[in-house]
Amino acid sequence: MVRSVRPDHCTSYNDCKQHTGGKKGFNVPIEVTPTRFANGRNCRKLYVTRPDAPDAFLFPGDTGKNADCRPDEVFNVVYCPGGRLRA
Repeated sequence: MVRSVRPDHCTSYNDCKQHTGGKKGFNVPIEVTPTRFANGRNCRKLYVTRPDAPDAFLFPGDTGKNADCRPDEVFNVVYCPGGRLRA
């Protein structure tokens, strides 16, 4: 029998941390900015500087955070915005 290691039953960020032994799916801060078709809704700037950032997709059912842009969008992607990695 194959078991998924993905915690599909999580209902919040803290719930997922509890089910995964405190693991988090975050490694470096990132800023993603659409340059052509940003509309402030589904195609918008994402700024994720910590594991529980408001723009981050935090658990499997966190679909309100989904963002999508036109296929011909161009993005500026900045790793470690602000110039440093926070612990």
